[in-house]
Amino acid sequence: LAFISGNGIKKPRGILTYPAGSAGVRGTIAQVASGNATTLTPDGLVTMTFSLKDKYLANANWLMKRGTVGAVMLFKDNQGQYIWRPGLEAGKPSV
Repeated sequence: LAFISGNGIKKPRGILTYPAGSAGVRGTIAQVASGNATTLTPDGLVTMTFSLKDKYLANANWLMKRGTVGAVMLFKDNQGQYIWRPGLEAGKPSV
């Protein structure tokens, strides 16, 4: 809970407590335009992923609501195949 809404006093400052901002200004959370004001897009996810600095990308994780995960899982390629499938076996990564 502290990583989401903590005030930074004897705990982490939560990601939702920072003012909106971008361009790497200290004390803000960078924002990446998704290409759509109201809908998650595959291009937006790719843009966000590769906007991370190299030193952070290898250990990066996604944090999203269950409904957002469902929306991402519905993305399909031009052949109608889902582009992301969660791993069904323990210890096997999602593809």
